[in-house]
Parts: sequence; C-alpha cells; structure tokens
Amino acid sequence: FPVIVFKSKNILENGASLKMVGDITIKGVTKEVDIVFTIQKTANKHTLVGNVTIQRKDFHLGSSATIVMADTIQVRIIAVFDANDQVLMPN
Repeated sequence: FPVIVFKSKNILENGASLKMVGDITIKGVTKEVDIVFTIQKTANKHTLVGNVTIQRKDFHLGSSATIVMADTIQVRIIAVFDANDQVLMPN
C-alpha cells in the first residue's frame, strides 16, 4: 500500500496552524479524521506538518503480522509548497 490519500473537507486557520477535517484512505478504506498542521514559512517555501493517530485494524494494517503490534499508528503528513503555493515534490 504505497499510497495514502488525504482529502480535506474543511480548513480552519488559527495563526501558525491549520485544522483540517477530511477523509484519509489507506488500502481502500476511508475514514474521516481531524489533523492539525503546523505551518513553517520561509521566503521560498511553506511547509505543513501534521500528525494523525489511526486504528490500524480499521484499515486492515498488520493483520497478518507474526509480531505483536500496537492497535494505534501515528501517520505524519508533510506538504511543501513554493512561494506561489505550488506543491514541491520530494527528491
């Protein structure tokens, strides 16, 4: 499952942070989540960093693992934009 998709439905700005409500999809399963992103701005780019904790069993993660795993997983989302708000792809 190389792709995790987050689609925002609502964005609330609060100073140096954004609260986004949206749907996260992992392995074909979609759940609504709230993610608070911090905003880091420089002259050339804006970086949003947010974390969300999910229940791994909701997304069928680790069900065939032979080791003991926690029921929750923290997902970190990092989005980087240039000064014109164009998404910058990681190297």
